[in-house]
Amino acid sequence: ILYKHLEKECTLISQPHGFILGAMPKMQYIQNETYLKSKDFLIFYTDGVTEATNTQGKLLSEEKLKKIILESASKNLKMEQLISKIRKEIDIFAQEANRSDDITIMGFQGFNINPLDKKENEDI
Repeated sequence: ILYKHLEKECTLISQPHGFILGAMPKMQYIQNETYLKSKDFLIFYTDGVTEATNTQGKLLSEEKLKKIILESASKNLKMEQLISKIRKEIDIFAQEANRSDDITIMGFQGFNINPLDKKENEDI
């Protein structure tokens, strides 16, 4: 999920799914670029996040995850705090339901590097 601070919106990056990362040596992957401005961030997660179920069998869903991210972003949380907040919301949602999948979350925050200055900033 890509969060754009100035637009106050979350976008699901929906590139065609490829092969799982790191599973086979010499596997070729599609490469894309995006530039993050200050306070923009990316959240990567495994399907165990959005497929976490509650005691009624309802899935957390991508929409609920985006809502959690939007609410948290408005509080200007640090990345570590944001990921902790997502984990807490998953626990609250799932209650005592059995977990059948891993939950992995990773985030990257922008550093306000101008894309036009990319050549000058390659060593950063």
